[in-house]
Amino acid sequence: MDQGWAAVIAGVVGLGGSAVGAWVGGHFAKKGAEVGAKTAADALAQQVERQAANELAHWVRQEQRQVYGEITHVYGVLAKTLTDCRIALNDGRSADDLLAQAAEQRSLLHIACSGTALFGPEGVWAAAQELSQAALETLKAHERLAFHSQGGGSASLLEVTEEMRASRTAVSGSLAAFSTACREAMLGRSR
Repeated sequence: MDQGWAAVIAGVVGLGGSAVGAWVGGHFAKKGAEVGAKTAADALAQQVERQAANELAHWVRQEQRQVYGEITHVYGVLAKTLTDCRIALNDGRSADDLLAQAAEQRSLLHIACSGTALFGPEGVWAAAQELSQAALETLKAHERLAFHSQGGGSASLLEVTEEMRASRTAVSGSLAAFSTACREAMLGRSR
C-alpha cells in the first residue's frame, strides 16, 4: 500500500507541476506575444511615418520642379520679346507694343518667382527675387532705349544703349544664379 500511496502522491505532484508549468508557460507566452505585437506595431508605425515623409518630399520636389520650370519658361518668353524689341528699334520701327507685352511678361515672371516662397528652399527664393528684379531693370533699360531711339539719336542714346547692355548682362547672371540654386535644390544640396 505504501507504493500505491506513493504513486498517487507522485501523480498528484506531477499533475500539480504540470498545472503550474502550464500556467507559468502560458504567462510567459502571453507576455512574449504582447512584446512581439508591440514591436511589430512600432515597426509598422515607423514604416508608415517614413513612407509619408518620403511621399511629402517627393511631392515637394515635383512642385519645385514645376515652379522652377515655369519661371524658366516665362523668362524665356520675356527674353524673346525683348530681343524682338531690340530688333524693331534697330530697324527703326516702333517697339511700343513689344514693350507692353514685355511689361506684362515681366509681371508674370514676378508672380512665378514669388511662388518659390511656398516650396523653397531659401536660396532658390532669393535667386528668384534677384532674377525678377534684374528682369525689371532690363525692361526699364529697354524702355529708355526705345524712348531715346524715337528721339532721333540724342547724345544720351549711347549711354542708354550701354545701360541696356549692362542690364542684359546682369539679368543673364541672375538667370545663371537661379539655375544653379534650382539645380542644387533638386539634387538636395541646398539649405
